[in-house]
Amino acid sequence: MGSQTTTISEDGEFLHDTFPEGFLWGMGTASYQCEGAWDKDGKGLSIWDTFVRNMPEKIQDRSTGDVALDSYHHYKQDVQMLKSIGASVYRFSLAWTRIFPTGRLDSFNQAGVDYYNSLINELLANGIQPMVTLYHWDLPQSLQDIGGWLNEEIVELFGEYARFCFQQFGDRVKRWTTLNEPFISGMMGYYYVNFAPCIHDPLEGPYKYVHNQLKAHAQAYRIYEAEFKKEQNGVVGISLDSSSYMPFNKDSPEDLEATNRCFVFRLGWMLHPLFHGKYPKEMREILDRRSKQEGREVSRLPEFDEAWSKKLIGTLDFIGINFYNAELVKGKDDGVLPPNWEVADGIPFFDSNLAGWNQDLEAFRSHDPKWVRCGAPWQDFTPTGIRDCIKWISDTYDKPTIMVTETGCSGSDYRMDDEQRKEFFKQSINAVLKSIKVDGCNVVGYSGWALLDVWEWMSGFTIGFGIVHVDKSGPNMTRSLKDSGKYLATIFRNNGFPRAV
Repeated sequence: MGSQTTTISEDGEFLHDTFPEGFLWGMGTASYQCEGAWDKDGKGLSIWDTFVRNMPEKIQDRSTGDVALDSYHHYKQDVQMLKSIGASVYRFSLAWTRIFPTGRLDSFNQAGVDYYNSLINELLANGIQPMVTLYHWDLPQSLQDIGGWLNEEIVELFGEYARFCFQQFGDRVKRWTTLNEPFISGMMGYYYVNFAPCIHDPLEGPYKYVHNQLKAHAQAYRIYEAEFKKEQNGVVGISLDSSSYMPFNKDSPEDLEATNRCFVFRLGWMLHPLFHGKYPKEMREILDRRSKQEGREVSRLPEFDEAWSKKLIGTLDFIGINFYNAELVKGKDDGVLPPNWEVADGIPFFDSNLAGWNQDLEAFRSHDPKWVRCGAPWQDFTPTGIRDCIKWISDTYDKPTIMVTETGCSGSDYRMDDEQRKEFFKQSINAVLKSIKVDGCNVVGYSGWALLDVWEWMSGFTIGFGIVHVDKSGPNMTRSLKDSGKYLATIFRNNGFPRAV
């Protein structure tokens, strides 16, 4: 299948070389997507527990994460799968409601701490480093009831939660990610309304959401820096997602400018405040202008006051990058748009007519008809695009430390001989190798998505990203390594692609 796949490789040359010594290799999951045990041992309700019950029609197969892959009871199998491929790191998230059922310290649940201690200790006993994400979208429902991420009170509450996690697990966890993909969770929850909490507020919601998430990230980082870093000696970052944006016409100044603007509105939106204490100048100018045209006295893009600006700057030990797709970009509608310039399978990721972010970035985006689809209707086979994202971050923010915290290939048939996924990882990892060896970027690790065929949000169990198949019908939830997992084991063992002798 790999030979039939159109890629976006810039040079077409496969690089035979190895990664730097100590490069981290691993796979990831997220709590709601794999743990199950949604109401066991004192766990509280999250917004996803509520969402799948109140709006089951939003999930393609009407499934839930109630059981998921039952990692809560089968985590030792998961660890053995990681060990079998030679992973050096496992990226997983904590369920806030498993530790604090209401999201507040006075609702402490010891059973949740015991579970994560058991998982962390099992990983370490097998030579695998835990990499913990504090928040991967499953907000306590009790906090959503007071406004969720649109209520600034959550910043302090997240800081308290983070402090507790650092206290409990930081003696063994040395790599922390505060938040996963503020862009996706904010846009899908408040703009496209296909994710919890499913509140339609397209003009202001995503901007308020990200604003408070950035504050929460900085709050957690400063707590770690002041109270734990000296003794625990760990690192704290954030995981951000981006498509790879490419000009429809490389000779068009408008297309080139619009392509960079898409990166600014996707990655710069989050990163600029963490490096410079304010949103990117281009975003500020566009949102202020458009807000004024809409008759608003206050811009839809919030501002950080001086105290928060100072608090934000420098709150990154590393940047996690999550990548799944590439997009073509035009700067204006000149009547020669690509033939498939349309809403993709009912999911309007590329609809420039939607008021809010899509119109705010003042660009037109689409697929290339030559790109082959993966299992998910929204994903094309464009694995080498990850290099563009890494290079944009590196060039824009002076070569910061980067780790690939997610990338993978969706499939709709759960095949054990998952050739397209093998090819995806081959090309993706080689693109990351070029980022280091050719582009001079500082990339320290690669954690693919996903270890298991986890429950995939609005797609439910209709698609999977896993390198491990799980027999969900059997009582033992037996885990079996797919061909892609066996292939990754070879890459991990060789630390890349040494040239055959």
